[in-house]
Amino acid sequence: MPPVRKRLLLALLPAAFLSAAVPGSLTLEQFRSQYRRGDPEEKRCGLLSRLGAARDPAAAEVLGPLFGNERSFPIVQCFIVKALCDEGSPAALERVLDNLKDPRLDPCVALFTRRVLASIQNPKGLEWMATRAWKQMPARREDLAWALVRNATWKSPAFFLDHLGPKREKEPRLRAAAAAGLSRLANPRTAEAVLLAARLEESPMVLMRLLSAAGRLAPDRSLSLLEQRMQHPDPRVRLGALEGLSWAASAPSARDQALTLLVQALSRESSRLRGDAARFLEAITGKVFGTDAAQWRVYLQENGTPLPAGFQEVHTLTPRHLGVEMPSRRILFLVETSQEMVEDRATRQPSDRLERAKRDLLKRIEALP
Repeated sequence: MPPVRKRLLLALLPAAFLSAAVPGSLTLEQFRSQYRRGDPEEKRCGLLSRLGAARDPAAAEVLGPLFGNERSFPIVQCFIVKALCDEGSPAALERVLDNLKDPRLDPCVALFTRRVLASIQNPKGLEWMATRAWKQMPARREDLAWALVRNATWKSPAFFLDHLGPKREKEPRLRAAAAAGLSRLANPRTAEAVLLAARLEESPMVLMRLLSAAGRLAPDRSLSLLEQRMQHPDPRVRLGALEGLSWAASAPSARDQALTLLVQALSRESSRLRGDAARFLEAITGKVFGTDAAQWRVYLQENGTPLPAGFQEVHTLTPRHLGVEMPSRRILFLVETSQEMVEDRATRQPSDRLERAKRDLLKRIEALP
């Protein structure tokens, strides 16, 4: 398989596919007797998948060294990681994190590892990720934090609360992960901590996550905060406020005000966020008015939610290109310049595809508003 295609496959390979690659389990002794490094990748991956299904704690001692020996085969390394995570004990996960330290590791294997860590179900392994491993392996702290954020088995908000404020957690990316984790758990008891953190936080990266969590955990109490943050100069913060408003609109008591603020943002924004505001409005209401602020205003009025006095529809229509709305101020066109654009693959004769593409692109640019 060509290297580029193999990397693409690794990047897209879901954990569910790996776990279901080969039915049935395999004992460690059977694995040792059947696994040969010279065999085709498909056979080795199948044996690894069956060994992972057995969830044998002793497999970590075999799979750890094997990972380094299979450096030339990233797909095989992914199956080794999956087998270790299927077992999910602290010893197996320690092997996984040790493997991530390899500076020669294929980036796709690291990406896959972060994804599959979120599938851990072993309670002891989860606790190890949240305590001992968190402190002993600082280079992998962010990977572990996001694995717990996405892990449906992890139900404890205490871990995320401990890493929410800048006084206790200096790294903004980890505070952002903590905010995302609290949003996923949706525990009402954590609402006050999230609201307080959203008022004090200065990092846009963290604020984006905190505002989304605030709208979900405290729909009514977060509205004034979200309205205030909609004026923030950083678009990441404004995106977080939009997400928070979309969550707040799910509560009947906050729905009208949240919708009003989203329509105001739709009219005020002139970049990609304008499209995001429209997307949230459509998801909440089921109506498809795109970025047309006038239609959204009429919709609100017809449903008894008029906009505040002085509201101005700064934007009503959005430029379209090939039927697609373009709310952004800047547009980037990509032109393929591969060999096939200048030479016909079948006849090897010169082709005018590239010149035709250039002419067509110029016509489209001239037709834009």
